[in-house]
Amino acid sequence: MEKKKDMQNETELKQSAEQIDNEQDVVSEARALYLKSQDESLTTIEKMRYLKQAEEMSLKGFHIPLILVATTEEEVIIDIEKAIEQEPFRSEYYFFQDMYFFTIDEKDKAIISFSKATGLNPNDPLPYLYRSIIYCNHMHDFDKAIAEYIRLIELFPENDKYYFNLGNIYDINLEDFENAIIYYSKAIELNPLKAEYYSARGSIYEVHLQDSLKALQDYAKAIEFSPERKNALSTKGSFHKKSKEFNNYLNVIDIYQGFIEEHSDLLPNLSDESALVITESILDCYGYYSDSRENAVPFLDYRIELLIKRNDFEAANNLIALVLEGEYDWGNEGWWLEKKDLIAKLTTQIAIDNAKIEERNRMMANLSHTIKNLLGTIIDPLMNMKNGKEYEETSINNALQGTQLIRGIVNAMSMSHSGSIDDFKYDILNNEQGAKSLNNLVMDALKYSVGLMLDDKYFGKYLEKYFVTDEDLYKAEGEWAHTTNTNNINRLTDFIQKYMADIEIDIDDAEDLILGDSMGSALKMLIMIQEIILNAVKYASFVKRDSRKISIKLSKTEDNVVFIVKNSYKSISRMKTSGLGREIINSFAKLLETEPEIEMDDSIYSVTIKIKNYWRKQ
Repeated sequence: MEKKKDMQNETELKQSAEQIDNEQDVVSEARALYLKSQDESLTTIEKMRYLKQAEEMSLKGFHIPLILVATTEEEVIIDIEKAIEQEPFRSEYYFFQDMYFFTIDEKDKAIISFSKATGLNPNDPLPYLYRSIIYCNHMHDFDKAIAEYIRLIELFPENDKYYFNLGNIYDINLEDFENAIIYYSKAIELNPLKAEYYSARGSIYEVHLQDSLKALQDYAKAIEFSPERKNALSTKGSFHKKSKEFNNYLNVIDIYQGFIEEHSDLLPNLSDESALVITESILDCYGYYSDSRENAVPFLDYRIELLIKRNDFEAANNLIALVLEGEYDWGNEGWWLEKKDLIAKLTTQIAIDNAKIEERNRMMANLSHTIKNLLGTIIDPLMNMKNGKEYEETSINNALQGTQLIRGIVNAMSMSHSGSIDDFKYDILNNEQGAKSLNNLVMDALKYSVGLMLDDKYFGKYLEKYFVTDEDLYKAEGEWAHTTNTNNINRLTDFIQKYMADIEIDIDDAEDLILGDSMGSALKMLIMIQEIILNAVKYASFVKRDSRKISIKLSKTEDNVVFIVKNSYKSISRMKTSGLGREIINSFAKLLETEPEIEMDDSIYSVTIKIKNYWRKQ
């Protein structure tokens, strides 16, 4: 969850930075268009057209036009009026006329021309904006100014700047703070990365509505998304007192600093993200510009607590290191050392917890893969039934067995870190539900493992080793369709011997070792045996056929039950029991109060599981 929040914050900051860069580009482009309008070789109409384009460009970055000054020479208006006479329905000529009248301060005439321009082109925002500026700033007719913005919002409902301008009229000119909040909030909703929007709304909360918490929240956002902060962050690491970017950043913070310090008790009520921005900003101010830093200690302390809460121990440690190294002479050294010790303990615990989570994630990922592969235990019998290769009841039973196996694996996974040796003993004693003998579990695991070797999608590299030609594979698939639906051990070993490896199976001694499944023990045992045998079958494939051997033995004595799987392998290939299998083997072995014993020489790999013979004791 914390990582997700951090990623979201990084995205917001990136978007804010891009927005600021875009605004700077807008200024550059608008200036370039304005300079073109000053070319004396151009006609009056060409010059005015460049001025209008510059104004349109400015609206991409600012909430009002730049109000570029048109030339005041009398021949200019003569040229514009001639153009209107020749093309009376061209709206831009009336706007050029507006700009001229606006420049020479004949606002009444400008209003008339603007109205003609909007009549001819009602979707052009510039005449409305110029007219609203005249009504608001020159005639002080705020109702008409508001009407202009209402019309603009109707035309362009997704333009945040028009809502912000309307909020300004209600805020600054009419002192109608309720409506100002509504329009500022709508502007923020449409563009949540604009610092000035938060600053304007925060000021109302602070000064007029006395809602200190909301003001603090907005000021935090204003600092976070300020262009100055973006520029300062881009040079952080090379900060110094003469840095222009950093000085501008500190000037932004200075606007809010007094209010933040006065209401520092509200920090716990802010979101962690806002509190981190505020504490960072205040500490930057004190760290670089104050000889008296006592007031900053609460912010330093709270920032460290936040970083610890978010498990960002590296950042917290770095901040404490600055204190202990004398960079900040704030507070008792012993107190900071205690914090450092706490972080060390938490770091260790988090590392342990993360390891458990990663382990669980690996298990679940492998579980998904295993279930996908196990679907073959359902599909094969159903395909056999469809093609009429097997007696219908047998195929149905095998398909049902496959579905139960998948359900069982999911249940076993959910219990892989739970249970006890007492559960195992209980399932030995109460072996009616889902009970199977250990030798049957071995047979099921072996059929499962061999069947996967015919799956070219997930186990293609092993399939190619076992079945070298298409003819070999075709024959094997035909025989396997019959072999998979039997519990005849001789038929199974004959198939393996013919197509895959020399195999020895000695499991008759475990026929009377019955294990129930009320507590999930039979399923856990199946998965453990299955993974061990699957690895043996997989890695034996890399050995040449005449040296390829697999041995499975299950035996019992008075004291122990011993399961041993051996396979030939290439010493240069790395044997592994990983993911789902490794976790199940280790977890289940631990439950049985034992550990897997692994031995290997140049050509034989062996896994032994030895458990107490609880069957005899029961």
